[in-house]
Amino acid sequence: MKNRRQVIQSGILSLLGASPWSIQASALGKDFYPAVQPRPLDFPRDYGAHPDFRTEWWYLTGWLWRGQEAVGFQLTFFRSRTQHPSDNPS
Repeated sequence: MKNRRQVIQSGILSLLGASPWSIQASALGKDFYPAVQPRPLDFPRDYGAHPDFRTEWWYLTGWLWRGQEAVGFQLTFFRSRTQHPSDNPS
């Protein structure tokens, strides 16, 4: 059952002839990226970069040993898609 706020919002959106999704997408403009949907991993397709997504990251983890002492480490690489044209070599 809808609460009072949901009823008012849906009434306003109906008057505007829009859905909440179209207003959200248009407000975000070209920065809008669809939500990631769960799916099974598919290799080798899932190795490497996925340019259709806005943000991606990779982890490198391991151990460094010095005699009997060990130190764990993690190195993280981030890739963030910009609004620059994809053919921009920079």
